[in-house]
Amino acid sequence: MTPEDILETARTIGPYLPDLVGAEAETVQIGLATYLAKAQAGEAVDNDILELLAQRDATREWARQFLQDKVPPPVTRSYDPLAGSVSVIAAATFVCPVEGCNYIWYRPRTGIAPPNCPIHNVTLVPAPLSESSA
Repeated sequence: MTPEDILETARTIGPYLPDLVGAEAETVQIGLATYLAKAQAGEAVDNDILELLAQRDATREWARQFLQDKVPPPVTRSYDPLAGSVSVIAAATFVCPVEGCNYIWYRPRTGIAPPNCPIHNVTLVPAPLSESSA
């Protein structure tokens, strides 16, 4: 697990926070946004992010699974064309178009429109290939 993996976890968990921690979602999102801004400024914040996510069972488990699979747990899908190995199919990834925003959302299935960024209230756009490939 690299510092970049932990930053990716912090960028990705946002849309799942209301389901994971309910009323505490905004508090956790603000904490993550603060750490992500510090990371952009060159500070090492990976341990701080892990500590924040470890404070709640649901976010700790979600982060553990994400760091292991590199795909948000609810988005993990498999495809088995014939008897044999199972592979993970990459989910469509969307990002906030506002420069400097780190908000990421994975489409759980085809046909679901991306939501607005909860920070800037603008429609998310498809991520460049470098951000959507893990």
